[in-house]
Amino acid sequence: SWIRRTEGPLADLTAVCFSCPDTGIVVGAGGILLKTIDGGFTWQTQNACVTLNDLKDIVFTDDLRAHAVGTNVRLRTEDGGNTWQAIHNGSSDLPYNYRAVSFINPDTGVIVGTRAVPDWLYGKLWVPKFLWTTDGGLTFNNGQYYIGEPGHFVNDAAFIDDTTVVAVGSDVWWSWDAGVNWIVYGDQLLGQAIAFSSDSCGTIVNRDGQIYRTTDRGTAWDLQYEMSETDWYEVSYIDDTLGWIVGSDGSILATTDGGESWLPQSSGTGATLRRVFFTDPDNGTIVGDNGLILKTADGGDTWTPDESGTTRNLYGVCFTDSETGTVVGEYGTILRTEGEPVAVMLQQYGALWRDGHTEVYWSVSGASLESELEFTVSRSADGGEHFARIPNPDIERSGTDFILRDYGTEPGTEYIYRVDIYEDGRLAASFDASVETPAAAFHLSQNHPNPFNPSTEIRFSLPEKGRAQLRIYDVSGGLVRVLLDRELPAGSHTARWDGLNNNGAAVASGIYFYQLRAGKLSESKKMVLLR
Repeated sequence: SWIRRTEGPLADLTAVCFSCPDTGIVVGAGGILLKTIDGGFTWQTQNACVTLNDLKDIVFTDDLRAHAVGTNVRLRTEDGGNTWQAIHNGSSDLPYNYRAVSFINPDTGVIVGTRAVPDWLYGKLWVPKFLWTTDGGLTFNNGQYYIGEPGHFVNDAAFIDDTTVVAVGSDVWWSWDAGVNWIVYGDQLLGQAIAFSSDSCGTIVNRDGQIYRTTDRGTAWDLQYEMSETDWYEVSYIDDTLGWIVGSDGSILATTDGGESWLPQSSGTGATLRRVFFTDPDNGTIVGDNGLILKTADGGDTWTPDESGTTRNLYGVCFTDSETGTVVGEYGTILRTEGEPVAVMLQQYGALWRDGHTEVYWSVSGASLESELEFTVSRSADGGEHFARIPNPDIERSGTDFILRDYGTEPGTEYIYRVDIYEDGRLAASFDASVETPAAAFHLSQNHPNPFNPSTEIRFSLPEKGRAQLRIYDVSGGLVRVLLDRELPAGSHTARWDGLNNNGAAVASGIYFYQLRAGKLSESKKMVLLR
């Protein structure tokens, strides 16, 4: 059974990858980076906006290091996806289009794609782009190749061993030195995806219905199978004998001899199938258009549909074992199988200093608002060593957006806020956000609430110890109330006006002014009382 995790941000999610059963990353359009640390029960958008460019592929090289690539950008993380380093290339006029990233071990990998070059006749033409690394992606270097005419592209790449890698697109490129140098073997194959079942044998599929096979490590490719009306989207092997190909019109092919022969399997559908994932020889999942999920427990002899709960196209699938999987797709769709997850996902969160107070903000998916949400907030002023619960936190909601305002901070202090989100009484998500308050200065904040009835708070800060006066005036300039007139230490302070004058009588509704004086400094603001 599949449970909808969230509608998420309204952007297509294109790829999902797990480094272990708990930690996974999803990437998508507009630079979307989502992370889970609980096996996919909850997903959080990364705190800082790393890029606004579309992301198309991601791979973990170990538990902490991962690489993501896309349009004009490649990203790298060394802490499991908490922070990312972005390297941008190209522009909207002459873009780079990184399509795939592949590593054979934690140190050796390649990124493949295309880049645009100027052309006097057509404006721009596409040429291949290869990058290689042998230091885990700390540095990527340009691969060397020769192609006579521009107008070529690269879609995918696969390593055969530590030094041999094959890339496919408009042609087949072959490298014998881990991506440093490339030569063309087999032109005009128009490869969409590539996979190897062994050191010698591999398969290329394309969107013209063709399947090519090599038995000599990718130096020669023979047309093996053709279905002219079918678009093939993926080929995948789980060992040196078993593999599957999926495509349009519900087409599935399977091999039990390492790709030497392919036999059709019945999907029972005419929808486009985009990705296939097997955890073992028996258990596999296929995802496709219109929310289609197919499941097999007998190696594909029979495929049965799973109810996904969505009609949106699904683009990526990843299982950490035969029972636990995640699917991603259009408009931020994330689906998860196994267990009874709660459905809250943070789309964004953070903290900032504004007008004399801190604000912690977050957004949740629209779907999660169908449940009863509760929040607990704690605060640390010692770098996260100790957290103190904030009683009755001041949280304002606007649609899917929430803001916590904290007026009880001290100047020149770094605070860490921890927000726990409960859905129907169960902990659904949690995040930390930090902010550093500025050094004390003379400042008078806007009263809160405003308008008010029957009372309001006025917060202010003083840069140094001294006598301070806070007074209330009416619109004619007449003194209404002296709220305070005494010596105060430097830092933040709060005064409350209950709508009474100096004689203890309630004043009428209207506009009033409050003025703060300290030495030669003075500041005034307006407020409104509504009885």
